[in-house]
Amino acid sequence: MKILDLGGLRQSAFPPAATPRECPIRHRLAHPLFLLVGLALGAGTVGAQEPQLVVKAVEFDGNRAIDDLRLAASIATTASLKVPILGLFGALSEKRYLSEEEFRRDVFRLRILYRQYGYPEAQVDTVVQRTATDARVRFVIREGEPVRLQEFSVTGLDSLPERERREVLVDLPVAAGRPFNRLLLQQAVDTIVARLRDRGFAAADVFRDFQTDVKSRAARASLEVVTGPRQVVSRIRVEATGDVDTALARSLVFVQPGRRFSERSVYASQRNLYRADLYRFALVGIDSAGFDPAAGEVPLLLLVSQAPRNRVRLGGGYGTNDCFRLQAGWTHRNFLRSGNILDLSGRASKIGVGEPTDLGLENSVCGPLREDSIGSGKLNYNLTAAVRRPGVLGPTNITTVSAFGEVRSEFTVYRREEIGASLRFQWEQATRSIPVTLLYTFSYGRTLAASPAAYCSFFGACTPALRAGFEQNRVLATLGATFALPRANSPVDPSRGFNGQFGVVHSAPYLGSSDVFDFTRLSADAAWYRPVGRAAVLSWRLRGGIIFAPERTAQADESFVPLEQRFYAGGPSDVRGLVRAQLGPVVYVVSRDSFDVIPPDSLPDRQSAVQVSPTGGDATLVGNLEARIPTPLLGGRIGLAAFVDAGTAVTRGVQDLWGTIRVTPGLGLRFVTPLGPARVEVAYSTSDLFPGELYVQEPDGSLTLAQANFVRKRGSPFQFNISVGQPF
Repeated sequence: MKILDLGGLRQSAFPPAATPRECPIRHRLAHPLFLLVGLALGAGTVGAQEPQLVVKAVEFDGNRAIDDLRLAASIATTASLKVPILGLFGALSEKRYLSEEEFRRDVFRLRILYRQYGYPEAQVDTVVQRTATDARVRFVIREGEPVRLQEFSVTGLDSLPERERREVLVDLPVAAGRPFNRLLLQQAVDTIVARLRDRGFAAADVFRDFQTDVKSRAARASLEVVTGPRQVVSRIRVEATGDVDTALARSLVFVQPGRRFSERSVYASQRNLYRADLYRFALVGIDSAGFDPAAGEVPLLLLVSQAPRNRVRLGGGYGTNDCFRLQAGWTHRNFLRSGNILDLSGRASKIGVGEPTDLGLENSVCGPLREDSIGSGKLNYNLTAAVRRPGVLGPTNITTVSAFGEVRSEFTVYRREEIGASLRFQWEQATRSIPVTLLYTFSYGRTLAASPAAYCSFFGACTPALRAGFEQNRVLATLGATFALPRANSPVDPSRGFNGQFGVVHSAPYLGSSDVFDFTRLSADAAWYRPVGRAAVLSWRLRGGIIFAPERTAQADESFVPLEQRFYAGGPSDVRGLVRAQLGPVVYVVSRDSFDVIPPDSLPDRQSAVQVSPTGGDATLVGNLEARIPTPLLGGRIGLAAFVDAGTAVTRGVQDLWGTIRVTPGLGLRFVTPLGPARVEVAYSTSDLFPGELYVQEPDGSLTLAQANFVRKRGSPFQFNISVGQPF
């Protein structure tokens, strides 16, 4: 009901029905003279209006049947938010004011909610502690005794086999002896209807009936099920706009003529049409024009509208280990009018530090990249042309053929330059989302180590001639499989659910690789997300991996695992208290020019002259625990995060996995951006890097072992990271 506030004279815009005698009086009250008088009197009322009170707290006492969170969600009065930030910046807050009118309505809202839950005698009183500026609100609830469900029955399922009948009725939220909750009764109705329609009963419906006796506190409820006949799909009528072949749309749906009707498969078909990226609108449902609920067949209607033929994507950003980066892409749908999708994409990073875009930014905003002469010394880029085909050998299958050329790097570890091609086959179950990806990649290129000591320590190749054998161009062919379990509610910013992934990559000469590549790489990753309170999120992750390969040798023509396939830890996405890739096996290099003579005792005083070179491990283990806390700042677009990371990467037989784990706590800010959550974080760690061999690089490029167990001391205990996307 709309209320007009006329300066203290409050009149309903939709008044209750009046008798004929009352009507003239009501008309006279609406006379303009009375309106002017009301406005004049109201002016004084407005001037004397008391200031609004800030709601400091909202509390509930006496509630047992309904928790505080559900009660708070059902009322309009809410407490102001206040989130402290370490005492450095005071607190972030959003004020909520007390509305006397809504506060009175909240009492009725709570009473109605309790009646729905089966507590018709529930009483709600209020206590308000007021000061000159704020108020603390408390709802005192006397629930009383509930109306209990004495009898509950479901009829109409006699035609179903016993096993199927049990499956339809299992775990219903309503049972005799419990308080009679009307909301749960409707939930039981919806559950039965959904289960029957998933089993072929397209016209299934459920009628509910209940009686309550408040005096005896007893209720009886019954559900009458009308299943109708079990139906199969008779035909699928397709109505489409655009020039995509309608046969392709038919091939992308799970329900086909002659198969038993399933509402779940209908919804899955609609999702799969959108997943194909060919349609901007897709709808799958029963064709009501030809549907007879009493017949044994059900016709379906498939409506699709083709998406725009072309799409252009542009993006850019900044990262601690990327400096500035750009990306662009062009998608051409229905390529050659065959239902294929052509994707041309490119991305570049190290902009401002890598040739030919070197602007000297490693001396300013991209300072961390000063230590990465190999990886950041050249522009990193990827150019890819890919053709995707949905619906190959099944509705959910997508086959992609790609050709690419790229330069990529791992911070202070390597730079990989290669060209190649790949064949990807993606398969996903219709009813349960378990994506499986098979990928064959054939590439030709080379990997340059960031430090010559990597090959010297790992393979004994300590001269330029021996190192050249490891850095020559070779063919690398890999066959991989990935199994995923995406059960989180968002792929970008999850707050509830679970994500899991297991992957295996294998390379061997019989797949097309050079004779030196023979290894198998296994990895697993699992992350859980749980909401805490109204909007906070607690998440944790475990990640591990292991590599199996023949024993390494000092010969470049013998089998070895390339640097880009090893495991590295540390950085913005795992153990955030350490520099990227520097948690694990490392070697150290110092130039002969730095010292005329290398006395071991003088090295700790010359830490800045020592270069760190991660060599990677063949086993890794990482664990993360993080709490994300929203704030009201900028409409909730800024949040807080507190985390603890732990992990390591080791070479089996050389380092102990459990004895080398580093633990780093930290804090951060989260910003909502069009590209996803942006992160600014600081982590704390006092741990030094792993002990490793220290080599002196001679003027001729050869390496001389100076110390066998050198440790580079850590500088500042704080590590800052800037990146886009949640860490896991």
